[in-house]
Amino acid sequence: MPDDTDRAMEIVAPNLTPDERTGVIYTWSEEVFVERFRGARVVAGSPMPWEAFATMSDTDLAAIWRYLRTVPAVEHDVGPTHRPLGSYPPAP
Repeated sequence: MPDDTDRAMEIVAPNLTPDERTGVIYTWSEEVFVERFRGARVVAGSPMPWEAFATMSDTDLAAIWRYLRTVPAVEHDVGPTHRPLGSYPPAP
C-alpha cells in the first residue's frame, strides 16, 4: 500500500510466521516482541496502529507473540517492507 506520508514509497506487511529464513520476528524473544510494541512508530506512514498496541498489557502482547509462534511457518520473502513504489521484486 502507498505510504501516505511519501507517495513515492510503499509499505508491505512483513512475514510474521515463524519461518527461520523469511520470518521477521523469528529470532525475537517474547520480551523483545513486547518491548517493540512499547516503542514508537518507526515508519511515519505505516498503517500499523502502534499507539493502540502500546496501551495493551504485557500479558496481552505476550499472548499475541505466543499465537504467532503457532502459525505454520511460510517461507515468503516480501523484500524491504518500506521501499520505493513498485521497486520489488528487482528486475532480472
